[in-house]
Amino acid sequence: FIMLLRVVRATKPSHVSRLISQPRAFAHTFGSHCSYCGEAFPVDSSAAEARTCSNCNQTTYSNPLPVVVGIVHKKEEDRVSVLCVRRGIEPCRGEIALVGGFLESGETWQAGLSREIQEEVGIPISTESWELHDVQTVLKPPRLIVTASATCPEQYELSNNLNFDKTEVQEVLWIQHPMELCFATHTSALHSFFSTHSKE
Repeated sequence: FIMLLRVVRATKPSHVSRLISQPRAFAHTFGSHCSYCGEAFPVDSSAAEARTCSNCNQTTYSNPLPVVVGIVHKKEEDRVSVLCVRRGIEPCRGEIALVGGFLESGETWQAGLSREIQEEVGIPISTESWELHDVQTVLKPPRLIVTASATCPEQYELSNNLNFDKTEVQEVLWIQHPMELCFATHTSALHSFFSTHSKE
C-alpha cells in the first residue's frame, strides 16, 4: 500500500487515473511500471530483475518484502497448544493461519512481531521473548518469512480473555496438533514447531 501511494504521487498525471481506476489489475502487475515516474516498462522485461526507466533513468528493484510470523504457544495438561486465528480479511478470509504481517520501516523483526500480536489478538509480548524458529524464502511474490516463537503470558491463555481485532480476526483458536493452514509457509512452520516441542 505504501509503495502504491509512492507510485501514484510520483507518476505522470496522465497515468494517475488509469492506476486508480484499475487497482486490482495494478496490484497483480506491480513492478510493471517505474516506481519513480510511473512510466511502463517493456512487457518483455522481467520483474525479477533491476530495470532502468527509459523516461527518468532511475532504477527500480524487485526486492523481497520481509514478513514476520508468530508462533505463540502455551502448555496445558502436558500438551503444547499454538495460537491461530481465523482470518477476517483477504487473502484467505475465513481460513486458519498463524498471526503475522509485513515488517514496517524502522522495526526489528522482534518489534514487528510484538506489534502484530498486540494489534490482532491483544496479547502483549515483549520483544525479548521471541526465539527465532525459521527463515523461509518465497519466490513469487518475493517474500522473506521470519518465524519466531514466544510463550503466551498466563493471563491471556483463555481465548475469551482476548480483546482481538474483529475486523482482521473472526476467531481465535488454540491448536494442539499439526494441521494445514491457509499459507504453506505457516503450515511448514507449525509442523516443524510441533515436531520439536510436542516431545518436551
